[in-house]
Amino acid sequence: MNVLVISQLYPSPEDKSTGPFVHYQARALADRGHNVRVVSPCPWAPPLPWLPNKWAKYRSIPKSYAINGIEVTTPRYLSPPGLRTLAISSCSARWTLSKTQILQEFTPDIIHAHVALPNGYAATALADRWDIPLITTIHGADFYQSVDSPGCQPQIQTVLDSSSVVTVNSTTLRDVGMAYFEYNPVVVPNGVPLDEIEEARALDVTIPNTESSRVIISVGNLIERKQQETVIRALSVLDRDDIHYLVVGSGPKRDDLEQLASDLDISDQVSFLGYVDSHQRVYAYLWNADAFVLPSRDEAFGVAFIEAMACELPVVARVSEGPEDFVRDGETGYFIGEDEGETELAELLADLVDDPDEMAAVGKRAREVVKQDYTWEANADQIESIYRDVT
Repeated sequence: MNVLVISQLYPSPEDKSTGPFVHYQARALADRGHNVRVVSPCPWAPPLPWLPNKWAKYRSIPKSYAINGIEVTTPRYLSPPGLRTLAISSCSARWTLSKTQILQEFTPDIIHAHVALPNGYAATALADRWDIPLITTIHGADFYQSVDSPGCQPQIQTVLDSSSVVTVNSTTLRDVGMAYFEYNPVVVPNGVPLDEIEEARALDVTIPNTESSRVIISVGNLIERKQQETVIRALSVLDRDDIHYLVVGSGPKRDDLEQLASDLDISDQVSFLGYVDSHQRVYAYLWNADAFVLPSRDEAFGVAFIEAMACELPVVARVSEGPEDFVRDGETGYFIGEDEGETELAELLADLVDDPDEMAAVGKRAREVVKQDYTWEANADQIESIYRDVT
């Protein structure tokens, strides 16, 4: 089957960390014999020397390239900065894709768009032109952020109405969308690359100041909703020096989080690694930790949690979020309540680190759950079945 994937979330030679989940799915489908091509709409960046790094990076992305044998085309569209202009950007992407000769010597049987805006909205024009089915996968931003931007809600509804099938990656995301839209989605969870995770087990990484400590780790952008602040405050509540918190990720909250650790006099128990540009090094840090802790909010799925589980870590999440689909409290991980904070988290962490045998047992059970249901092969099974049903 000829599959056209449309997603601005896709790795490039300049930025391999953007949208790896889309690439892993595309690669799994290609491994099954499907002919997969990718169109990754890229914002047009003017040739100005003083552009911010984000926009300079857009300009450096090639117009075409290949990753693991999958060909990628990157047509440029006008995308004014800011979330409030997303409806305008979506119209621009739709016009660009409808007028551009995107692919040569390739006739798709199906279009699979990742994220409703701008990709799904742009894809509707192509699906109409070629009279082929459109599958749209919602990853979270459409329902958590875009829906509140001017003009975006009717565009998202158009995408949902125009799609033969809409997929979401968790029941939590499905239910969030139902508060805004009439639609009947299929839940298809993300996966992890178990082979790459296993290879990373042998990598040598250094975690500072942890010679006699249990290491808890989080991986994610340093933004308010990820709630790394709650973990730092929980360490302060614990008031014990045998737990070290390793923070992987970058973002606008880093300075505030570092200052908080200093104000609470626990700077020597918190290490900020910043952005780690190699997924395998991230996996290596996970293999060298004892537990994964991220009490985030508005977590549509939580791929970082299943990556940690694949590294035999017990995970700590917040209830009523995406990880509820795959974490069983007390069996493969733990939850704190929706309104609970550092005090409750501190009590849970104390129980965890004081029982290393139970931590290890929970981690091993967590890995078995991932091996059974949360690989990209399992994801491709479901996606392939959907493709067959609509073609």
